[in-house]
Amino acid sequence: MTLGIVARAVIHFSTPLAPRINGTYYFVQVRSLLESSQLALPDLPLIFWMQTALAFVVQHISGIEQEQAIIFACKLVDCLGPVLLVVPVYFLLRRWRNMKPGIVITAAVFTLAVVHPPLLSMTSQYEKNALGLVWFAAFGVCVRECLFVPSHGAVAAMLLFLALSGFTHVGVFGATLLFGILVATGGLVFLPTQRKWLLKLALAGICVAGIVLLVTSNWFDPQRASRLLNPVFTETALTVHVPAPCGFPETCGSDS
Repeated sequence: MTLGIVARAVIHFSTPLAPRINGTYYFVQVRSLLESSQLALPDLPLIFWMQTALAFVVQHISGIEQEQAIIFACKLVDCLGPVLLVVPVYFLLRRWRNMKPGIVITAAVFTLAVVHPPLLSMTSQYEKNALGLVWFAAFGVCVRECLFVPSHGAVAAMLLFLALSGFTHVGVFGATLLFGILVATGGLVFLPTQRKWLLKLALAGICVAGIVLLVTSNWFDPQRASRLLNPVFTETALTVHVPAPCGFPETCGSDS
């Protein structure tokens, strides 16, 4: 985790502003939240809330200017948050057929989890995506626990990480839902003794996903909500046009 934090910090703090093209988008969103309590552009809000809360604390504790607090908070969240991917990777590695991997294998897997070039390239570029992968991996751990060591705590954690992915990045949310659907389908086929339990889990997941989409569509970003649903329903019926604020193009801050 230290290696991942240092690697991302070197990228972020090598310049006084954002080292990559998408980085300033987060500055704009956080400043808007601090000044008007709403996002400047429609988007999923979780990472911006985290950065805003940290910027507020840093500004009022240190007394530095708001702009510097915003820049520091956005960079720090992106240095720390994605590195938490190590935690679910650790549990997945330990749970996989009760493996007890040696220190070399464990260190290699953890290192790849935080400094693998495609993941490291998200730094200051696709911050929402990188944080969303943490929720996706944690969701995977919880799904496994729900299948093989069922408990109400595992179910609550699974639903929590599903909701967190839904408020972080629409692409990761879609991947999380797809993963859950595939696991549930496989379980219904190959684990007949678990069918009643799996149906309850699926119903709970559908309810949480529906709530996330409803909240997103009504309060945060109807375009992203419709983008996720369009492959399921007809595109014509769900197309939502949102005026672009402040003269920005509607694609500003779009997901890749």
